[in-house]
Amino acid sequence: LPRRVIDVGLNGSHHPRLIETNRDTPVADYIALSHCWGGPQNRPLITTRDTLAKRCERIELATMPLTFRHSILVARHLRIPYLWIDSLCVLQDSPEDWEVESAEMASIYQGAALTISASHGADSSAGCF
Repeated sequence: LPRRVIDVGLNGSHHPRLIETNRDTPVADYIALSHCWGGPQNRPLITTRDTLAKRCERIELATMPLTFRHSILVARHLRIPYLWIDSLCVLQDSPEDWEVESAEMASIYQGAALTISASHGADSSAGCF
């Protein structure tokens, strides 16, 4: 698994939440999302150093743009427990985290059980469907 992934809460058992993985984390399937961020007025939900702990507790579906919510629905439907979204799984205000994680992005997409490519939308509010 990548360093951080979203536990989607299969069967709606709990709210999605960010988890930080390590060497002891069991191997599992995950979905990666490729999406257009759009302009600053429609910036997607992000994780920063200040919001990391909150995101690890829960991420309210209502706060997520439609593309993210659709991706969670797909993961739940396919029974894939984890989802990787760059804006949530990489600390956006940490140059150090961004440097480490951006170097891993090719392997993150390659290692995903599937990648959702939400390329038709101008930003993450467009949804996948």
